[in-house]
Amino acid sequence: MRSKILVGLLVFSLSLNFAVLGTAAWRYYAYYRPAAVEFQGLTPVDVRQIQHSLRQNAQEAILAGIEAITEKRAELLDQIAADPSNTAAIQARMAELHVLKGNMEKIAARRIIQTAAELPAEKRKAFVNVLKNRTCMGQRGMGGCGGGCYMGR
Repeated sequence: MRSKILVGLLVFSLSLNFAVLGTAAWRYYAYYRPAAVEFQGLTPVDVRQIQHSLRQNAQEAILAGIEAITEKRAELLDQIAADPSNTAAIQARMAELHVLKGNMEKIAARRIIQTAAELPAEKRKAFVNVLKNRTCMGQRGMGGCGGGCYMGR
């Protein structure tokens, strides 16, 4: 009788351990899954070439644009803090911020076009598919841009 209880306890303990281990592995894989899975149709060499090309194309312009947007946001918040009733000045700052964001979109589009132009047709389709699925507008973007939105984590 006592041995049956010990065997039952051992089986229960092992099954519980495997369940915990399986849950931990599933959570780890779901969060830290390899980026290569999403680059279907692209070899690791292609991914490195794309990443290098993206870094080269308009890197300075993008960094300057990000800095300008950050400064404009700070100016807008300062304007709101100074005089929230002056809606004309706030609207003007918001319009300037929208123009800067539009310029950044143009720079990003140019950067993507230049990178895609360097790729053969089948690799270009895979690259565009990666952009659709790895950015905020894609399947993973339900909750906004977050971890894993960028190529090559």
